[in-house]
Amino acid sequence: MTTSGSTTGLAKPRGVTLRTGLVYSFLFASTLRLIPEIVAWPNVIGYDTVTYYASVLAHLALTPDHLKMLLSTPNYSPLLYLLLVPFARIFGEFPTLRFCAVITYGLLGATIFTFTQWQLEWSPKAGLFASILAASYFVLLRIGLDLFKNVVGLVLLLAILALMQGGYKTPRWRILIIVLGVLLAATYQLSALILLFVALGLALFKLLSGRGSAALWIVTSILPAATVLFILTLLGAGAASAFFSARGVAVYFLPLNAQGTPSSPLVNYLVQYGSYSALTADVERLFLFLYVPILPLALLGLNRNRVLGLMTLALLPGSFSLIVFPEAAVGLWYRWMFMLTIPLALYAANGSLRLVRRVKNKKRRLYAATLILLVIGSMGVGFAVLPAEAPLAYFIRPELRPYFPPTMQTSAIPLRDEQDAMAILKQLDTMMGGDSVLLVHESFYGWASLTITGNTTIIDYHLGQPTDALPLARELGFTRVYWVWWLPGYEWHNYQARLDLFRPVLQSGHLAIFLYSPN
Repeated sequence: MTTSGSTTGLAKPRGVTLRTGLVYSFLFASTLRLIPEIVAWPNVIGYDTVTYYASVLAHLALTPDHLKMLLSTPNYSPLLYLLLVPFARIFGEFPTLRFCAVITYGLLGATIFTFTQWQLEWSPKAGLFASILAASYFVLLRIGLDLFKNVVGLVLLLAILALMQGGYKTPRWRILIIVLGVLLAATYQLSALILLFVALGLALFKLLSGRGSAALWIVTSILPAATVLFILTLLGAGAASAFFSARGVAVYFLPLNAQGTPSSPLVNYLVQYGSYSALTADVERLFLFLYVPILPLALLGLNRNRVLGLMTLALLPGSFSLIVFPEAAVGLWYRWMFMLTIPLALYAANGSLRLVRRVKNKKRRLYAATLILLVIGSMGVGFAVLPAEAPLAYFIRPELRPYFPPTMQTSAIPLRDEQDAMAILKQLDTMMGGDSVLLVHESFYGWASLTITGNTTIIDYHLGQPTDALPLARELGFTRVYWVWWLPGYEWHNYQARLDLFRPVLQSGHLAIFLYSPN
């Protein structure tokens, strides 16, 4: 898909060169990701930010048991955690994750621009247009909200694919591709699998065209990444059941009841959805919700670029395999579907430029391109800054809430309750001893991980009921069983929990610490 400077159809903005385009794309994406952090301050946004990343950074120590934890569900890839731990120890978990979110999203915008320059051979101004369109689209912002490994994985994937456009001709680029491939495999497995698929597809095309040496080099260049991916898969420890954190806290996880967790390699989705019709309805609803706004432009911008085609082809099975094989489909299907935004956004950018070229006046072409960015970007900005209580009407989709929040101004618990959660759990930390245990729903696990210290114990019962954890608490010999939840009259996504077995002993805002009192 070649879009040269003379064929983009845009009036040439002054100063848009390779270097300035790279800087502008980074600054635009990083600034856009910074805005929701400023709006939410001092609260923390992102479900995974608190529940997974902050909790791992709080508990992690560089010991064999903890490194094994990084290979367990749902953490898997260890590299990003290991890189962030030193910064978390110095600056704190949340400042580190905020900085990571802003910088990595900026790098993603810059890498999209680089990909358009080296792989697609677009002009700098066309590449900048594509980078802005992709970064401001609400699906990529959803990935950038709290899926940090996914963002870094996309950065490395696009960088490698950009380098592969002739990179095999220079030893320096060959080494860089190999190094980046290994880093990708240790960062995010889904992106690594996409790389393997695209690289093997490119090698096959080159082999069929009589370029055997180029095909051989592509295959050998991804072998180290494939090896690391294979080793990490073999070392995968399944779902963690218990560990002792760096803060001296013992953490236990109840086993999940479903046959395979959503993050397992293969999942029986019929167990989770209950029926095939419910499964297919969710897949169809999510795909249409994610891509209807840009699908017409993407169809208009379809072309014969092999890398984009192979990337799309690699993502489709992960997104839709559960429709064909519902009892043994690829895990994390919605994450695969999220990543379709990269090729579809680039196709949409190409389609937009084709529309713009139909405008004869050069100045009006620039206005037309700006209008397209404003229309698409307005949804992204609304998604980024509006409160969860008043999102854009398009994002009010309760049936899709397990996959897609209505706004970036959300977290594991409502933002209004975050400060109360920290305060009440800190109070509890002063009350707990060796005879007491805290039962936590997954939404409170991250907050408990950051506040509970010393010779204490936490039991995470995932999305179940606190009563599910009582047998384990008795088995471990605890005499005082605490539980953190909302006071009567407040709820969490229509979740119902039994309050009759517990009595409140601490209260802060809408939240309370309950003590198990069956009599």
